[in-house]
Amino acid sequence: MYFVVDDGVHIVLCACVCVLASFVADGVCRNTWKEWDVNELVGGCCKSLNLLVSQGGKDEYLVPEDQLFVEEFVERAKENNAIDLQYEYHEEFGHGYFFLSTFIEQHISFHKYHLTKSDED
Repeated sequence: MYFVVDDGVHIVLCACVCVLASFVADGVCRNTWKEWDVNELVGGCCKSLNLLVSQGGKDEYLVPEDQLFVEEFVERAKENNAIDLQYEYHEEFGHGYFFLSTFIEQHISFHKYHLTKSDED
């Protein structure tokens, strides 16, 4: 998953199984990695954020099980009134070049809009 927020910050770390495994292997305690877990961050965020998430349905990290915990992220974001989530699921795309090249312009436009809008917009 690729996350874009209105202040230009990219949140790319997630509670993905491989990331959690590497934290545990390095001896990092669970409470330490939670501060980097996007699902924890979106659930407790109190700053107003606009998020654009594009997810490919054939992403190898979703099969055989959702290693990215996408459903948890979407649920937590929708429960948080400070988060305005635009979630897009694209069944025909994986996790590679064609996915990125297809949607990168939309993400750049999203960045541009939220980075340049005034408070009156």
